[in-house]
Amino acid sequence: MARTKTASHTHEIPARKKRKGQASSDPPPSDSESDEQETPQAAAAIRLDRQRFLTKSKQQRYLELEPRQIVTERRVELNAGESDEFNNEIKRRKWTKLATPEKKYSEEIIREFYANALPLQNRDQTRKSWVRGTQVYYHRDAINDFLGNPYSLGGDGRDGYGRLKNACSFKADEVAERLCLPGCTYTLGASGKPVKILRKNLNTLARIWQNFLYCNVFPTMHISDLTMPRATLLYSIMNKTGVDVATIISNEIHRVVLSTPSPTGVSKPLGFPGLIMGLCRAARATVPSHLSKTIRPPINASYIKTHCKNAQQGSTSQPGSQRHGQASSSSQVASSAFLAAHFHHIEQQNLANHLALMSINTSLYHAHQQQFYGGPLFQWPSPETFQQQFQWPGDSPNFPGEEEQFEQEEEAENEDGGEDD
Repeated sequence: MARTKTASHTHEIPARKKRKGQASSDPPPSDSESDEQETPQAAAAIRLDRQRFLTKSKQQRYLELEPRQIVTERRVELNAGESDEFNNEIKRRKWTKLATPEKKYSEEIIREFYANALPLQNRDQTRKSWVRGTQVYYHRDAINDFLGNPYSLGGDGRDGYGRLKNACSFKADEVAERLCLPGCTYTLGASGKPVKILRKNLNTLARIWQNFLYCNVFPTMHISDLTMPRATLLYSIMNKTGVDVATIISNEIHRVVLSTPSPTGVSKPLGFPGLIMGLCRAARATVPSHLSKTIRPPINASYIKTHCKNAQQGSTSQPGSQRHGQASSSSQVASSAFLAAHFHHIEQQNLANHLALMSINTSLYHAHQQQFYGGPLFQWPSPETFQQQFQWPGDSPNFPGEEEQFEQEEEAENEDGGEDD
């Protein structure tokens, strides 16, 4: 006798109730079910592709997701003796699978996953998608199971990180002291409360973790700072506090599933392509055999040296004899400070340009959809709103240490010239 399935309205469906590796294939619903929330214009303009989408509204959602950027993960590829404090903590937390996502992915599969995950009804909290005929779950237990069960929740359903966030005695000063370089701290907002820590103020280990988290846990294109909630997570990790990473990832995926374009045209990027491909394979969904897209380069010793080492945290070995003694040493410090500020400024300029172009592209796309397919009206940002959202950091500002650097270089040149006479 066939058993009747009952709909679940809980926050999550425990993965243990489903046999591991079992594919859950369901046919698309009938037209009467699929079109109940469709607008007449959208329904008339779309011919349902039943091999890829459950409903016409989800096929329309796919079109809305096409302009969005896919932010990929990075694999961790470190040998013994290379950033051991970071690498050993990855292993201790059983995050090895999180640190080694699928190398290749399909853009179509990723967008289909996010499109089909959009709930038809607000009360639907099952957190599942449908990829090429197979249900793929992304609730907490499903992700935790896929990652190898790295964390078991306590009786209160919270991890150590969650308890820390809600602790009345928690102090931002302790976070800054653990994450920042000596003499650096967090940035205050208009209300006088801590809001973020600038990346340039993070120590080397914190920078490595930030890069990992912003690729594999909190996919984002904006890496120039660390918001205080995420700084709290990083503080918890570096202090070896328990972190239920599966819940964080499930919530991040669900935010993207439910997200809509902001008034400025900037939408949340689509993250976790490597993880999603892994979830699809684990569910035995049919995915293309040839995958043309590759995730970003790995976090290895070369990457850490280039992107994470801080000039103020160099080697502890003693420098050799220098021609100009202390003057030469101070010149190097001034030069390092100047170059660090200069490169950070260029990064901020590139980020502002990139986000502005994404906003323009998204605005034009939605205007096109509204004109030809009768999509929802999209409010164009005013010039003032646009400038506030994408603040330009300036053209050629003066950086700290710049004048000192040039003076010391000129002095060194004069000394060289005197010796030649």
